[in-house]
Amino acid sequence: MIRRVVKFGGSLFDVPGLQQLWQSWLQRQEPAANIVIAGGGTLVDSIRTWQCANGLDDAFCHWLSIDAMSLSAQWLHHLLVDAQWTRNIDDLKSCELGTLVFDVADWIRTVNDLPDSWDVTSDSISACLAQSLSAHELVLLKSSLPQSPNANIIEWASAGFVDRHFPAAAAGLPRIRIVNLRSLNREMELVAS
Repeated sequence: MIRRVVKFGGSLFDVPGLQQLWQSWLQRQEPAANIVIAGGGTLVDSIRTWQCANGLDDAFCHWLSIDAMSLSAQWLHHLLVDAQWTRNIDDLKSCELGTLVFDVADWIRTVNDLPDSWDVTSDSISACLAQSLSAHELVLLKSSLPQSPNANIIEWASAGFVDRHFPAAAAGLPRIRIVNLRSLNREMELVAS
């Protein structure tokens, strides 16, 4: 059985017909256990704005953003009507074919090797989960593809396309794909560095 971790970027949450775009993409994929993580979207953008305005510390804002991802996960589960939802990491290990939306908030608090800063976003969290589950692939669903398709993971992190911790979090993953879900015919595999 193939295990695929899919990071559903928060920048996609305002796309009309998002459920249909997801189903169209999913139908073109090899059958797998699809473990979906929701990005933070505008909820996390608001936390960044609040931090800039009020000088809150990075660690506090990092964990507040993780909690915001829980709300995103609930919303995404409601949108993806055929998906199941869980907070329990053990449910992921026994997941068979289908889609399971995973609320990362409880699990990520047990992971000790991620920085409590803006260097870590849902990109690195999804890579960390893919590592933990020995997933066959990690797919980042985003609103665009990188400007430099021939660049490697480190260059994409430097340009802000993925977060700064992503090269370390994703090291050794067997396959990483980036998909522009707004334009279904656009996707690429990451170059390992």
